[in-house]
Amino acid sequence: MKKNILTIGAYERDNFGDILFFLVFKYISQKYNIQIVAGSLMESDMREYFDTYVLPYDFLLSHYHFDAIWIVGGEMG
Repeated sequence: MKKNILTIGAYERDNFGDILFFLVFKYISQKYNIQIVAGSLMESDMREYFDTYVLPYDFLLSHYHFDAIWIVGGEMG
């Protein structure tokens, strides 16, 4: 069964560390049948930067089920 993990970070802007974490985690998760979803404080079309459309995490949590939530950025706390 595929697991769904929500990562929450500052993906809606050019934040190298959070985006790098997302890309590395997404790459590794493909081996383990895990789907990674990027959530942030606000909606943003980041497909030009890392091929992901970012939705607000409160919308994602109220409309989808996640097996785990991982907050990736220090500024998010």
